[in-house]
Amino acid sequence: MKFSLVLSSLLLALPVMAAPKFTLKKVWQIPAQTKFENYTIGGLSGCSKLGDEIYFVSDDRGNQGHPRILTLKYDSQKSELNTTDLKWLKVAKPVDNKTFLDMEGLARISPERILISSEGDLNQKPRQPVALFWINSSGERIADVTLPQKFIANGTGLQIRGTQNNKGFEGLSMDADAGLWGAILEGPLVQERNKLIMIEGSASGDTAVLNEWSYPMPQYIGNGLGAEMGVTDFVYDKNQNLIVIERGVSVSLNGLQFDVQMCTAAKDQSSKSIKKSCAYDFATDKVLKAQVKEVQNYEGICWLNDQKTQFMVISDNNFSKTDNNLFLLYQID
Repeated sequence: MKFSLVLSSLLLALPVMAAPKFTLKKVWQIPAQTKFENYTIGGLSGCSKLGDEIYFVSDDRGNQGHPRILTLKYDSQKSELNTTDLKWLKVAKPVDNKTFLDMEGLARISPERILISSEGDLNQKPRQPVALFWINSSGERIADVTLPQKFIANGTGLQIRGTQNNKGFEGLSMDADAGLWGAILEGPLVQERNKLIMIEGSASGDTAVLNEWSYPMPQYIGNGLGAEMGVTDFVYDKNQNLIVIERGVSVSLNGLQFDVQMCTAAKDQSSKSIKKSCAYDFATDKVLKAQVKEVQNYEGICWLNDQKTQFMVISDNNFSKTDNNLFLLYQID
């Protein structure tokens, strides 16, 4: 009897995770190597919608020109993305012109308050660490989030602290209802290899980190060689749970292979950890496969309506000459 009561109490204390069904409704494509105002459209790594605009960060590590964000119009009534009405928002380079920008994610809370994540470049000398910073509608950098020291790689010598190279805060999201932003690492810290970390702060534009959560290490789901699996992006649902994209990159006989899944996850307040369940595999969606035969490098996710029943997933084609830029519309059933 006592055992039953204890078990019941434990079950009630656990976060409840629904298992929503994700249904693909539409696919839009912008052809590979499409240029607009002398910039190639590609490397789309994160997205965020506000009003009738969707912002897409272009992740080119400075190889394709000025750091920039692509803007497209979206008609929520018709669920239609306009892939021909294009604009660029140029993000101002750091004042010292030396700090390396590798923009991966963005979260837009208002026209004048946009949060950007940069993975830096740990191959530079000294190492250029990760950064989270606020920009305004002109692309000007107005404030930096003060990250705990454990995320900042030591500048020289053997690296003993900080993010791994190119595995910084890949996922970035805003929950306007809760007044929070969240950022999650793609891979574990150098000194903490057994977990990923998500941090949160105030959407008001403050520069402090308020919360920290541990996220379980993603398990590789493919069959390639030299596989690595990590988190690329996430959104908060209407219950402040998460929908997370996990991506694996490996080598196969046909070259690079991407294995990507979506997971639902819930924050456990008592342990400051995140529990997850992964039920959607991009490789097994027959509707998607009929339109896009190979699994692409799906990196970004953002909500398309205030009810949080429709979301978009985008691909980072790494400026490929053959892979198109993909925009997938999903409905939550």
